[in-house]
Amino acid sequence: MAKKGRGWKELGILQCSYQSPSDRYPKKGDVRAPGVAWYRNNLTALSQCRNLFFAAYDDQIYVYKPRFPSQKISSKPEMIIDLPRTSQNLSGYINPTKPHSVNQLVVSDLGHEEIIAVTCDDGDVVAYTIRSIYDALERDILDEPGAQFPRIRTILLRNVGESAWGLAVHQAARLIAVSSNTHIITVFAFALCREPSPDSLYESDEGSVLPSIDIDLGPDEWVRQLPRPESPVCRSTRNLEIILKGHVYNIPNIAFCNTDADPNGRYLVSTDIGGVTYVWDIWQRQVLADISAIQKRGINYAGWGVVCLDPLSCRLSSTVSETFGCHDVSYRPRTDLSFGTPGAIYNNSTSTDAVPDSSTYHPVYAVLSNGPRPAGVTPLAGAQLLAQLLESDDEDPDEEDEYEEPEDMASHSVVLQDSTRKFDLHVELNLSLFLESTASMADNLNTEMTPMETDEDLPTLQASISRSKRRISTLPFHVFQTARFDFRLMSDIRYGSVVEEGTTCDTVLCQKALYQKIPPGFRHPGYVERLNMVLQIPELGLVAVAHQGGRVALLTMTKRAKNDQFGFRLEWLLPFRAQEDAGERPDVALMGMAIGPVQGCGRMSSSSTDEPRDQKSFFNGTQRYRLLLTYYDHTILSYEIRRSVADSRSGVEDRILVF
Repeated sequence: MAKKGRGWKELGILQCSYQSPSDRYPKKGDVRAPGVAWYRNNLTALSQCRNLFFAAYDDQIYVYKPRFPSQKISSKPEMIIDLPRTSQNLSGYINPTKPHSVNQLVVSDLGHEEIIAVTCDDGDVVAYTIRSIYDALERDILDEPGAQFPRIRTILLRNVGESAWGLAVHQAARLIAVSSNTHIITVFAFALCREPSPDSLYESDEGSVLPSIDIDLGPDEWVRQLPRPESPVCRSTRNLEIILKGHVYNIPNIAFCNTDADPNGRYLVSTDIGGVTYVWDIWQRQVLADISAIQKRGINYAGWGVVCLDPLSCRLSSTVSETFGCHDVSYRPRTDLSFGTPGAIYNNSTSTDAVPDSSTYHPVYAVLSNGPRPAGVTPLAGAQLLAQLLESDDEDPDEEDEYEEPEDMASHSVVLQDSTRKFDLHVELNLSLFLESTASMADNLNTEMTPMETDEDLPTLQASISRSKRRISTLPFHVFQTARFDFRLMSDIRYGSVVEEGTTCDTVLCQKALYQKIPPGFRHPGYVERLNMVLQIPELGLVAVAHQGGRVALLTMTKRAKNDQFGFRLEWLLPFRAQEDAGERPDVALMGMAIGPVQGCGRMSSSSTDEPRDQKSFFNGTQRYRLLLTYYDHTILSYEIRRSVADSRSGVEDRILVF
């Protein structure tokens, strides 16, 4: 399947199954399709330890058990969890008639427990342990099939004032962070059963001792907004509620640094729709670094997704193409090595040209022409695309106000359909909307980007950052951030003791990787033009980025051994072109993206006794994960992702991550 010139061992991926809405909910069936809260963040997740798939429908969580090996999801859930409320009188931001609908769902580890947490449109935050859900399922299955499930005890039920969106969990430090439309981030720090050492608060030495964290959460009493900055030492006897203020726009996503380099949960990264991205010290309640994209011409580089990456999870590479996914990388080198000056910028947007089994044209072309989409046309990238966009219209189509959800979806869309497919696309007579533009970092460069065609052209900085009397620190992680169309990796992030002194980092930028051309006069609704779902698999060095219009990019994080240059390469775009041509990609937006180990592999191999084991593939050195894409019409596309351990060279020699 690979096109010539890719030059590396590709990530293995295969399609497991396709479930259409009629497959899951036939018209004559006895199970009705649940209602969906439209255009939120990620509303699905997979447990990493048990064979459980979670989907949020309005104000309920549906629990399923995927079938092996197809990963198909049944129409009838194993359990439905009615989310409790902090108050019955709260109002919603998007849909006033259903204020308690879920905006985001996350499965992660908190201490020694795996938990599921959700944020709601009325500002509520609810969390459960996966163990309590699984135990309730087992009791019902073994004792009284069909019996009423007991009420599952929450480990967190709080309200953050207004519609809650961003959600992040720190395992070792036992933290849950939530962002809301109050433009405030609230960090819930659960009491620890043992006090951490003051000497290791901000250290990442191998000798640092992590606190023993049990899930005995204690009483629901919280100390909020203490008069002075806090530290982990104060957490042995009380639950803390830490307030972070600084954003002036809504904050759709936040992320902790969940690595050994930050055992106490010091760092939190947040991004808002005004284009601001901050790195926080949560214990000092202050911004450490402003790593926002440069704003120019009034264009809003709206932030929608963010994740912290461990540099040790990057795959070692040897060439430019293996590092960036293409040969013709353009770059602007770091010309001044002093602190505070812009770092190097690498643009690998042309990597989309070489992705196998992908199309640059939206499937709507096939419906309009009653035939296949145009073939042999490569996407425009970089400056060429940007120039065409800027010439297309005097007004900037990307200039947007604060996001608001339309009250009536039907009144805002025009539906085209044939006997098999329909497409929810807005009709616009203005042909300048044929292409959507985005605020691009390439437009903000003070110097021209230089083509990089050979390995020798790759700039290598042998000198170190110049010393000064100021205190300069380097973040122990990378930041991967997404906007409406573009995504960027920031590495070697250096910041001073004062935020105003600026930040220096190297950036790898990819523009419009998930964009598909749409016929003149048609465009997606603006509220799906965003890359608002980002997940990572550190064991594979993989990051998955989802565009809510319905596509997903799989990226491998890389590190070039020659000069320690970090980057990423675009491996696959989903759904495959063959799936789109077969009508398997639906017209509606993406409801959720879920990733977890295949049954019997990784952490799941020792989690429970009812799941099939595939010990042969696990122990012969193949890392296997499943990816489920759920759409708003209840279509589910399932895939299996594989990488051989022999092909998984990490950034540190002899380090192989297998759980």
